Amino acid sequence: MQTNYRRLIGLFVWVAFLIALMTGPIQLGWNLTKSAASIHPLLKNDLTLTIQDLAGLTRVNAPVFMETETGWKQQGIVIETIPAEKPNEKMCSIRLYGSKMTHSEHDFIVYQNSGQLSEVIATMLPLHKRQQIANRISQIVEQHGRAFVQDMIPIVQQTLSGAVPEIERGLHESISRHQEEIDELLERWNNKYVEPELIPLAKQELLPIVQTHAQPVAESIGRELWDRASLWRFGWRAAYDKVPLPKKNLVQQEWDRFVQDDAIPVLENHTDEMVSAIQKTLAEITSSQIIREEVANGLTQLANDQETRALIQTLIRESIMENEPLRQNIQRVWTSKLAQEIIAKNSERLEPVVRQIGEDLFGSETEGINPDFARVLRNQILGKDRLWIVAIPRTDESQPQIRPARQWMPYPLIHMTESSQSGGEQW
Repeated sequence: MQTNYRRLIGLFVWVAFLIALMTGPIQLGWNLTKSAASIHPLLKNDLTLTIQDLAGLTRVNAPVFMETETGWKQQGIVIETIPAEKPNEKMCSIRLYGSKMTHSEHDFIVYQNSGQLSEVIATMLPLHKRQQIANRISQIVEQHGRAFVQDMIPIVQQTLSGAVPEIERGLHESISRHQEEIDELLERWNNKYVEPELIPLAKQELLPIVQTHAQPVAESIGRELWDRASLWRFGWRAAYDKVPLPKKNLVQQEWDRFVQDDAIPVLENHTDEMVSAIQKTLAEITSSQIIREEVANGLTQLANDQETRALIQTLIRESIMENEPLRQNIQRVWTSKLAQEIIAKNSERLEPVVRQIGEDLFGSETEGINPDFARVLRNQILGKDRLWIVAIPRTDESQPQIRPARQWMPYPLIHMTESSQSGGEQW
């Protein structure tokens, strides 16, 4: 009896030991399985679709995303691309996971990120961030804009006062070097556009408009000047200048007197009429559809002429870009003691806003790297996230297809939530 009791106790101890030994690894394996399933959703229920790829853009391992109420989620992956026997019949196999994914619920759109500068800007500066930066700039302009302008006026004045003569000198020298090319170009434009098109336009359209508005004023001024002019005074002075007498230039003296005492007062009395005539003339010229079309045609021809554009670019480059005295003058002004003091003073005003804008774009020590900047780094530096697929709800009963995107979008951001106890959120 005692022996059986000891055997029973021994059996119980060994069973307890085996249970304790097995419970840890089993529980650990179960936890790892659950963790793996949460990390890699492919371990859950999945569905494999073979779909027509119209553009032939898909690649193996390209992720498939779907937008949900809580944000973007990866719902699948491309596992195989199947070569087509006929054009536009390339197929690919997509493995979808999640209980909500079925054969007929979604179509698939392929997006690409080529890494162009426009795409980088669109990623780094979405609409809400552009508005945020604009608000920061507006705030700093409102606070310090007037003081900044007042401080910079002396520097700008010094720059312009020294730059304008150098640009004029450089332009004259450049024109002198290319005078032969300019003459040939002007002759070509005169034969091609001025004489056959512009001069007839002036005769048929411009002159009638000018005559309509300017002729009444000109006639009124002419009659008044004629009434004031003395033929007798001009006549005997002209005759006196012809005879061999000591005093000469009486006609010139009479003309100078007439201009000062008679002509200028008459013109001043008719200033309002002349201004009104000019305004009416310009208004009618600008409203003429024929003139506008002809001017636009001439400007278009000028802009599209390769030789003209090349010559203008050469003149600008030589007179400004390659103008060494101009560069030295600007450098002297902006490296002066006054400029350094002004720049240092305004840098203190701008530094907080510039730092905030930098944090908006790139991130901060407290919040880490900005997600948009991280996407750019992954794409530009690591060559990641170049192609992805988005599942969208179906709108018809046709067969599911993979179509190229018509509009660009940034690579989706996936929010990874920590445990409910920590309540944190990670990118």
